[in-house]
Amino acid sequence: MPPCACFALPTRKFQPWTSCTSLYFFVLQTERMIALWIKDAEGKQSLLSEGLLKILEDTRDAASEVIESEDEESDDDEDTEEEEEDEDDDDESSDGSMGSNLDSDLLWMGDSMTAKVMTIWLKRKENLCHDYSLVGFLLSPNPTIMEAAEKHTADHKAAVARLIEKLFVDPLLVGQARVAKRAMLINTFWLEYSDFTLRLGRFRSEDMWFIAAMPDQAAHTWHKTYSVGCTVILGRLGCIVCSKILGIGTAERNWKQIKAVKTGQRAALGAEKCKKQALIYGRYQHQRAKVKYARLSSAGKLWNDEDFNGCKMDVHCKEIIDSLETSNDQEGDDVRIFRAWVEEWEKRKIGPQGDVIFKARLVRKYGGLK
Repeated sequence: MPPCACFALPTRKFQPWTSCTSLYFFVLQTERMIALWIKDAEGKQSLLSEGLLKILEDTRDAASEVIESEDEESDDDEDTEEEEEDEDDDDESSDGSMGSNLDSDLLWMGDSMTAKVMTIWLKRKENLCHDYSLVGFLLSPNPTIMEAAEKHTADHKAAVARLIEKLFVDPLLVGQARVAKRAMLINTFWLEYSDFTLRLGRFRSEDMWFIAAMPDQAAHTWHKTYSVGCTVILGRLGCIVCSKILGIGTAERNWKQIKAVKTGQRAALGAEKCKKQALIYGRYQHQRAKVKYARLSSAGKLWNDEDFNGCKMDVHCKEIIDSLETSNDQEGDDVRIFRAWVEEWEKRKIGPQGDVIFKARLVRKYGGLK
C-alpha cells in the first residue's frame, strides 16, 4: 500500500446507497489508516503530490487552536452542566461527537507533516461525529458495520436518547409526564435493539439478513421492509436516521443550474419553463462531466474504485483491515504489471501540438523503469 493512501481514504467516492449508516464507520477506518501509515508517510514526503505539500506547508491551521479550544471547553464544562438539558436538540448534536476519545498526546503541536495531518483531521472529525451518524452506525443492518458497532460507547447511547426525545416525544409534554414518556421510549428501543443485534424474536428470519448483506442494500429501505411493522421505535428511528443524505451537494448544483438559466433578460422566466430548462441544462452538464471524468481516469489522474481494489479494499475497507492486522510488520514487495510490448493505443499519431493525456499514459506505463 502506498504511504500516502491513508490521505486518499476520506476522499473516496461514496456509493449511492451510503448514508449516515456508513459515515461514522468510515471515520473509524480513517483514524485506523492514519495511525498505521502516518509515520511511514512522514519519511516518504517526496512521494506526495504538490497539492498535498502546499496544504501541509500552510501554517495558518495551527495545532494550538485545537488545544486552546479543548481548554476552553473544559473550563466551561462546570458552568454548563445544568444548562445542557434545556439547550436546543440541534445544538446538542455536536456534544455526541467522538472527537474527545483521542489521547492527550495526540493533540499535536508543531509544523511536522504528522502534526499538520492530525490537526486537519481532528478539526474536521468533530463535524462528522454528530448524533445522526452515531445512531445510524448502531442501526445499520450491514454485517460489517454491525460487527464494528458491537463496541459502541456511552456517547452512542446519549445520542440515541437525544434523537428519541427530539423526534418522538411530544413537545407539549412537560414535567414528569415528559420524563416518563422519554424513559419508556428509550427503554423500548434498547429492548428492540437487543433483538436486532442478536437476531432474535422478530429479527430471527434468515431471509432478512441475507438481504441486509447485499452490497447495494440501502439501510432505510431494509428497516422500512423488515422492522417498521414489528417494532415500536427502532424501525421508525432507523428509517429516519438511515435515510439522511451526506450533504447538500445535489441542492447546491440545482441552484447553480437555476441561476445559469435565469440570467440577463431571462430573469423573469416562469417557474415551469425554468424547471424544464434547468433539467435540460443539468443533463448536459452531467454528460459533460462524465466525459471529462473518463478522460482524466484513463490518464491515471483520478482515484476510482479500481484503485481501492488494488489496495485490497472492499466497499467497507474490510479486506485491508484484515490484512493490516495479520501482516502489518511484514513489508511485501510492490508488484507492478508491465506489458512488455507496444500496445495499440501507443501507435496513434500525435500532432505538432502534442497530447497531454497521451504523454501521461506513456509516463504511467514506462515511468520508473530501469
